[in-house]
Amino acid sequence: DLEEGQTRMPDDCIKYQLIKDGKEVSLGLLSATGANPGRILDTGNVSAKKTYQYELRVWIDYDAGNEVMGTRFRGQLRIEAVQETPDRLYRKVASKAVLDNEASEFVSASTGINFGEAPSDTNGKGVYTLSSTKNDNYPVHYYRGEVNDNNIKFGGFCWKIVRTTNTGGVKLIYNGTPDASGACTNTTGEATQIGKSAFNSSYTSPADVGYMYGTRYEVQLKTLPTTGEQWIYGNDVEWDGSKYILKDTISSNTANWATDYKIVATKYHYSCFSTGNSCSEVGYIHYFSNSSPIYYLKLTGGKDIEDAKREMFTNTNDSRMKQTIDNWYASNMVEYTDKLEDTIWCNDRRIDRGPLKSKDEDSSIITGNNRTDYTFFNADGRNVRTYNPSIECTNKNDRFTVSDKIGNGKLTYPVALLTADELTLAGHGSNGYSNLSYLYTNQSSWIMSPRAFGSTSIYAFGIHPDGAIYDYLVSNPNAIRPAISLASTATVADGDGTAANPFTITTNS
Repeated sequence: DLEEGQTRMPDDCIKYQLIKDGKEVSLGLLSATGANPGRILDTGNVSAKKTYQYELRVWIDYDAGNEVMGTRFRGQLRIEAVQETPDRLYRKVASKAVLDNEASEFVSASTGINFGEAPSDTNGKGVYTLSSTKNDNYPVHYYRGEVNDNNIKFGGFCWKIVRTTNTGGVKLIYNGTPDASGACTNTTGEATQIGKSAFNSSYTSPADVGYMYGTRYEVQLKTLPTTGEQWIYGNDVEWDGSKYILKDTISSNTANWATDYKIVATKYHYSCFSTGNSCSEVGYIHYFSNSSPIYYLKLTGGKDIEDAKREMFTNTNDSRMKQTIDNWYASNMVEYTDKLEDTIWCNDRRIDRGPLKSKDEDSSIITGNNRTDYTFFNADGRNVRTYNPSIECTNKNDRFTVSDKIGNGKLTYPVALLTADELTLAGHGSNGYSNLSYLYTNQSSWIMSPRAFGSTSIYAFGIHPDGAIYDYLVSNPNAIRPAISLASTATVADGDGTAANPFTITTNS
């Protein structure tokens, strides 16, 4: 407290820097940390035998004015600690975890797990901490490889623990029903799923890859003109109120198309499919072949491809998959909703590469003499090309949640599917090795991540019966394994997590 007659310096004139173990945790004005005396500089969790070293610096902000003249700042640093129950499920998982970017008992490389290789006794088997989250209040821990201590009985069903969340919750995937003795012994086959369904009934529009979707722009086909006719192609379009005008154009004769198409495919995706550069409706070519036909999406009313993508990826209509999962949840799990957390389920529809990517970026990749320009979504880039999985979900539109506080608020119930990234963390891959993961069931099953859009069809990721992360036409009838997330209050009442003695859970609402 200040002495009588002294004036307190305003919080918005005081700047601070908090350093934890040599790294900056936060920097800013003291006014951003809360009101006196309840300012909070940092929160977190301290594991047993873990020590953190903090350094706090405080100074008058450079931009402070004359209002600081004659004022005083006096503060008191307080540390509050609460010991949590050791039976809390998040803590039980965390107690087994080791960092995934360094060597450990089942990881021989000094750089940690190689997600492009199979899980094994030298490349990950057990529980790991996602290194990018190690300094978070709730670091994310995940199971990898052939493990048998992540079994749970909850709501009358068996589940497998997949990972924890950044709010202290625990994500689970459906694994059938207990046997007569109460054990969770299902490992493969139809007993591990609630049934089969297409992801969506249709597969001829990019919209069809959505867990929910908007306007369907269907694939159109156009035959190349007769030899001698020069069609014009544009890198952009302008709408004058009644017609499209092609901008930054190039032309091609059918006789030269076998070589010209590779040039046109690099960026000239708009066309009126004529010798003119204006039309009342325009095509956006999303797939080129060295011969007929041309594959395109039809645009009208002044809309360009960016408008079309926004309309396609609007969350207006439930997918077949969402309908099926919601119906199952409504019949089996509603009474347990207050035991679950409203976490993010990611249907990442951002585009990694290909003709549907923004025209201002390198958008096209030639993939062979007879076809070009598959559009690939970001999950492909992370889990097939670079083996760099991520639990981030950048676009709020793709973050499926019940509430709109952290996501799009479009879910009816807190249930959905896992992502390709979560499968990669668990030990699955795109090259067929991953029957070594606890998620392997010898079934074709759906996950939530889009894969690619080709000439006439849209594909989403799933798990192949051999265990590989695989792409399926969204109309394919694959197995469904719903995923839920237990709230941070979930506590282990009994069991050790093995199939014979699975965890049983209690939660405090």
